Amino acid sequence: MSESRTDETIRLSQELSAGEKEATGTRKGKVLKCLQSQGVACDETMPNIAVLGSGGGLRAMIALLGTLVEMKKQRLLDAAMYLCGVSGSTWCMSTLYHEKDWAEKIEDLERRLRDQLSETSCDIIEEFNLVIQAAEDELFSLTDVWDAFFVYSVLKLHDWTKLSEQTDASKKGTNPYPIYAAIEYSKLSKEGKTNPGTWFEFTPHESGFPGLGAFVSTKALGSKFQGGTSTEQREERHIGYLQGLWGSAPGSMKENIRFLIDLIKEKFKRLRRERRYAHFAAAIHCSSDHCRRTGLFLELYMQGSAGKDCEEVFRKLKEVLQGEKSKISFLKCSEVHVAWSSKTWEERKAAFAELIMVFKTELQAIHCCCGHCLGIILFLELHMQGSAGKECEAVFRKLMEIQREEDIRNSYLRSCDMALFPYWKIVAEGFWEIAKFIWECEREAAGFAWSVAKLLWKMAVCLCTWTWGSTHNFLYQSGVAQATCLTNKELIYLIDAGLAINSAYPLVLRSARNVKLILSFDFSSGDPFETIRSTSEYCQANQIPFPLVDPQVIKDKDKPSGCYIFKGKDTPTVMHFPLFNTENCPEANEIQLFRSKFATINMSYAKKDIEELLTKAKKNVSNNQEKILKEINEIVSSLAPK
Repeated sequence: MSESRTDETIRLSQELSAGEKEATGTRKGKVLKCLQSQGVACDETMPNIAVLGSGGGLRAMIALLGTLVEMKKQRLLDAAMYLCGVSGSTWCMSTLYHEKDWAEKIEDLERRLRDQLSETSCDIIEEFNLVIQAAEDELFSLTDVWDAFFVYSVLKLHDWTKLSEQTDASKKGTNPYPIYAAIEYSKLSKEGKTNPGTWFEFTPHESGFPGLGAFVSTKALGSKFQGGTSTEQREERHIGYLQGLWGSAPGSMKENIRFLIDLIKEKFKRLRRERRYAHFAAAIHCSSDHCRRTGLFLELYMQGSAGKDCEEVFRKLKEVLQGEKSKISFLKCSEVHVAWSSKTWEERKAAFAELIMVFKTELQAIHCCCGHCLGIILFLELHMQGSAGKECEAVFRKLMEIQREEDIRNSYLRSCDMALFPYWKIVAEGFWEIAKFIWECEREAAGFAWSVAKLLWKMAVCLCTWTWGSTHNFLYQSGVAQATCLTNKELIYLIDAGLAINSAYPLVLRSARNVKLILSFDFSSGDPFETIRSTSEYCQANQIPFPLVDPQVIKDKDKPSGCYIFKGKDTPTVMHFPLFNTENCPEANEIQLFRSKFATINMSYAKKDIEELLTKAKKNVSNNQEKILKEINEIVSSLAPK
């Protein structure tokens, strides 16, 4: 396939996209003017400078904002050709690029964002609306849950704009060109952190695998492709979803599972605590007979458990069960009905459980197009079993296998072997608690379970298959891309790049970008040198020019300096700035105190804490402004013709 392409085709090339070439070409004038104003004697051979913002959740978002504000104040921001982020830094970037000329008014944006981030909690109704709506999509994954329940709560708004709309903010040269980082999970799992094919980049013009030289128009990312050509167009994902994708790795898999389950439980608790669940109590919106039957089964159990008369429910249920396809459940329902009045509630529950089993078998054979029916039946079964004091894990496993088969048949959820999932007990116990919250809400607002049961089981399946960032694979069955090892997969799974390297060096080290100076602002938790150490290993494994990183220079991770400079022959120069260091945190134990205070998993900070973090980040620029200019001058001198 040729290098050129339309939105309906893929592009296979190591060259930059036409849009990026045009944008960076325009940006050169701004960069040149900035450098000359700083006394740098350069011409058209000026160096490309890239600013890297690492991951680190809300801490990274705020710290990158402070960094960019101070770069503007020190007249350095306009010298940057690229701005590239991972995880929390992408939250800052994507928010700034709403404005076409954000670099000209970043001080005003700082005040606005500081106020926004210190606001009170978001509307719980909107959070549930987001995730329930997402659960209707065939590509629903944990990224949707993270977007609605975490990122939205952190950023205090949901961004419905599209990444391709940022072309206006990049093509005029006013701002650095933005690059957002992710990785493909299956390639990371199989090929490891040093494989270039793992990395995925998003820009306003194109998105794709730079290590494979495979790209697609950002507008078309997510559409279905086959043989290199679009076969079904899908709407471009909104920035809110991408913020969830880019920033989705607070810890290890086990830590993430625990955190996610606790997060989901807290959302249901809050919905109940604020008594907002009635908003989701809706009548059955599907007119099919099996949906009506399912709703009546739920009503029968609700009324029976409350000790109410069930005659009218039985009458309606038998009416809709008449027919050849539900003959067995009709007979069973009639049998249960006849004996109902003479039995205790415990005996009625046992009879109802048998009736549910019969109906579930019929339902699986019929297949409900709306997808809610099976969720309700499994929810009822989980509640009955749990209420009876039965061991939850085994019940949950059995129900999950049924739901997984349904999802594999009717969607693109990854069909991995759930038996290999190592954290069954954690998930089972968590979802049993969530089911209890749903039941309590249903008792007070009939119809609530109907709205959320499908969501409940889709979340459970995604947890037990660890499904994030499900995206249609634009390389699917592309004969000219066989070497990518992705052509037989209908889906790719895009996740937080911090799981590989918490700073996107591999993206700015593309030879076509010709970056000569990397300003690496590291907002990571823990070891402030992990990113540059990992990048050195990555570059050695792939023969990419990168300066030597002396282990002795970066050994003091508990008391890092404010700036480290690495350079070598025919390599880019790297300036590495740990967020908390001996220069902006000079007091005893101050570094450790700030690391603890601004932990990655924090979802909010008070305004005074935000201001304090902004100040620390700004000092890393102001304290090193002369060093940055010195390195720029040295690079310019080395580029000058001898």
